[in-house]
Amino acid sequence: MKDYGIYGVFIAAFIGVLLYMNCTAMIPIALALTTSGIPLSVMMSFLIAGAGCSLPELVLLKRFFKTSFLVLFASAIVFIAICFGLLMFYI
Repeated sequence: MKDYGIYGVFIAAFIGVLLYMNCTAMIPIALALTTSGIPLSVMMSFLIAGAGCSLPELVLLKRFFKTSFLVLFASAIVFIAICFGLLMFYI
């Protein structure tokens, strides 16, 4: 298993926000990446960020909400994903 370190949690959260992940496709993706050697902390950070907030979702929400709300929403999702990933990293 490769040691991705603490930076892997941060990188996975930001990559997860940029990708569109369907909730039904998350489990096979997580299983494939975990069996290939990705640590659980990085995987959980990636899955939470990808399922909670995605770039296409933000584009659609832009029609209804102000930009400041979208930034707050995306920041909250990334913050939660990073916190949970760090919690998994240290436990």
